Amino acid sequence: MFERITKYSLKNIFRNKFLSISSVMVLTLLMFFINILVILDDISYKLIDSINSKLTISLYLSDEYSRNSLEVSDLIRDIGDINSSIVSEYKTKDDILTEIRAKEPNLVKILERNNPLPDTIALSNINLEDYDRVNNLIQSRMFLLANDETKEDYFANYSTQYQKIEDITNVLDILKL
Repeated sequence: MFERITKYSLKNIFRNKFLSISSVMVLTLLMFFINILVILDDISYKLIDSINSKLTISLYLSDEYSRNSLEVSDLIRDIGDINSSIVSEYKTKDDILTEIRAKEPNLVKILERNNPLPDTIALSNINLEDYDRVNNLIQSRMFLLANDETKEDYFANYSTQYQKIEDITNVLDILKL
């Protein structure tokens, strides 16, 4: 029986060579493009995760708030309640100065006289779908943050940071589609 099927199929293949070649070509191209799409899908998700892991939000606290303040503790707890994968790291003025000392020793000589750096909460590992919820929570607690509206620094305040991150997340959402 297998012999008959093979004989019949070879007879049909050789009878219409153009149709056979074109069918094989179409199937080959279809498999090629499906493989390309699978690879692009995998690469895009890895790219999105890689970029998203590097995005951090720095919340510069007002001088009257510290790690022991109830409002700061509540903010960190509420951010953790949004998603347990969000990393909240509290950094004191001295911690930040030590980090800068490791990167730029000459800059620290200027800052050591009078440390103007604020205590900071660094948020990282935020999922794309959680940025809006985190933003709404932070917007409701803006009184905790040091906002110097006279400065026009690129990342001087939370609003400019979030606007840049929102632009990046919009691009990542488009890429995800």
